[in-house]
Amino acid sequence: MTQNVGTLNYRAPEIFFGATHYGPAIDIWSIGCIMGELILKFGNLFFNAIDELSLLKSIFKICGTPSEENWTGVSSLPKYIEFEDIESANLNEIFPFTDSKYLDLMS
Repeated sequence: MTQNVGTLNYRAPEIFFGATHYGPAIDIWSIGCIMGELILKFGNLFFNAIDELSLLKSIFKICGTPSEENWTGVSSLPKYIEFEDIESANLNEIFPFTDSKYLDLMS
């Protein structure tokens, strides 16, 4: 178990917050990132960043800021940092020409 698991732009938020036990959910996260990229133009990353902090900010702009209300136990993770509260984006607005069933699966 390491924080450097996977490519930076596909890492799940719990990895950045120092989770020491994780399972298939981090792979499912990566799949969701790739699904977003399949909708975008070729070569564009869904969450694009140069470092961990900018990636977390990019994730929160789409998924919203994690809190105990939407992610039980997040504040007890070893490297948890509290961020400004951002509401999740509407995927239908980001991908207006994409079937809602695909977006449901991606989210």
